[in-house]
Formats: sequence, C-alpha cells, structure tokens
Amino acid sequence: MTPLRRNRDFLLLWGGQAAASLGGNVAAVAHPFLALLATGSAAGAARWRSRASPPGRCCACPVACSPTGGRCARC
Repeated sequence: MTPLRRNRDFLLLWGGQAAASLGGNVAAVAHPFLALLATGSAAGAARWRSRASPPGRCCACPVACSPTGGRCARC
C-alpha cells in the first residue's frame, strides 16, 4: 500500500483544499477592508460583513434550514 504522502491523487486533493481554505480566509479579511475603504464607515463594513456571512455561521444549527427563509427555527 502506498503511503498518503506519495499518493498523487491525495496530494492534489490536499493541495486544492488548502488553497481553497487559504483563499476563503483571505477573502474573509479583505472584503470588510474593501467595504471600509469604499464607505469610510466601520459600521457600514460591519453591516456588509454580517450580510455576507452564511446563516450557518451565526447559529448553532447543524443545517441551514432554507424552508424557514434561510434561518433556523431556533434563531
């Protein structure tokens, strides 16, 4: 059996997931700064960031319940 560190398919998958995660984290930091530069208001940047977050991040539900308008029943 080939170890994972020598498996080409696994390394491609791992590298792609690492790049996607890095890109998501960079975007999560950069977008509020861009909104701050565009509006000049920290409150506007915070509002933009709160709207850009998926509903699953702000509530403890395991699934974002779209039949209830994108919000969980407990929220």
